[in-house]
Amino acid sequence: MAVLHSSVATNLRNQAIICGTKGYMVIDKFWQAEKILVYKNGEDKPEIHETPFDINGYEYEIRAAVNDIAAGRVENAVMPHEETLRMMRFYDGLRREWGVVYPQEK
Repeated sequence: MAVLHSSVATNLRNQAIICGTKGYMVIDKFWQAEKILVYKNGEDKPEIHETPFDINGYEYEIRAAVNDIAAGRVENAVMPHEETLRMMRFYDGLRREWGVVYPQEK
């Protein structure tokens, strides 16, 4: 289940809250979060995970690619090729279902 709110006319809290069976996370400014608060069930104080915003939000992917290339790897362990293909098949299925066709595909 997801509940999303978006507005250009209202000053909403720019926050993501992700709930699960073992607790929940609060992420302020989720598109460039600098910390994640993790609340475990039954605990009032959160674990704080620092995620410093460095350059543009893609620095983790860039660093991972640089490290893999330098080590001679052609595939990343965190995002292997098969997972990338699985996600692309999912997105392509959504586009077909919604009738979205990009100009270069015609």
